[in-house]
Amino acid sequence: MFYDEVEYLLGTAALLDRLGPSRAFLLEYAHPAGILFGFMHWVLEPVTGFWPTALRLTNTVLAAVLILAIARLVALTVTPYPWTAVATLAFVPMMWVLTGLALAEMVGMLCGVLGLWGFVRVAEGAANRKSRWVAPALSGMAVGIAFYVRPPLFVVAFAPVAYLAGTRRLWRESAVLFVAAAMTVAPVIVLWGGLVPPKVYCFAASAYSPANTALALGYAGVTMLLLCPAWFDGARVWLSGAITAAIVANLFVPVLELTALPAWRTACYLVRWTPYTRA
Repeated sequence: MFYDEVEYLLGTAALLDRLGPSRAFLLEYAHPAGILFGFMHWVLEPVTGFWPTALRLTNTVLAAVLILAIARLVALTVTPYPWTAVATLAFVPMMWVLTGLALAEMVGMLCGVLGLWGFVRVAEGAANRKSRWVAPALSGMAVGIAFYVRPPLFVVAFAPVAYLAGTRRLWRESAVLFVAAAMTVAPVIVLWGGLVPPKVYCFAASAYSPANTALALGYAGVTMLLLCPAWFDGARVWLSGAITAAIVANLFVPVLELTALPAWRTACYLVRWTPYTRA
């Protein structure tokens, strides 16, 4: 298995065995990714037995649920063919990696989509009067749970701003979603004194990175091109200029470099799997 799979799963499970889901566990947790992924597999250990194939199949099941949730979300909008739209996910290379490996992002994406689903139901008039306030509250809680997988996913809580851009119709529901999300994450943020556990700072501390920003925007652009090519139709001249400028800039400030990876370095990312047993 890969290093990240073993470290996040076995390291978190061992810490939970020693401290339990407690305040001490939150303070001793030493990984930048959130606590939920390891905690989920710790709970599922009687089912999976920490068998590598079972651990990875968990993400496969989550991917199926994610696809269903996205299809239901898309069906709430004007898109007449939700399943056709969802099928484009098969062309995103990152989805294959996340579906086949025991990595944290899949459960985080699922929570993020569920967070949007409840709010969009209200925005599109699909929610009844009783659930008009319950749906945004549950959406906010789902977004808050996503924070415990990957803290940057909390940005989903700001998605309702897009609905508020041209109307004031949903500001109360948006406030409910944001407050519910904030209440879900606030206790841990206060305990940590930030968005990540205090022990994470033992590994590295760095300022804002323009290179990482450029890479992140590049990944986002490629993903959007695969999912929705029509999104780029209205700005062909601007897009062509931006790509040309990025290529020229990369010559002077190399952000993207293509080099062969030595075999010894590849081996460093692989570790021997040791079956997990409770102490």
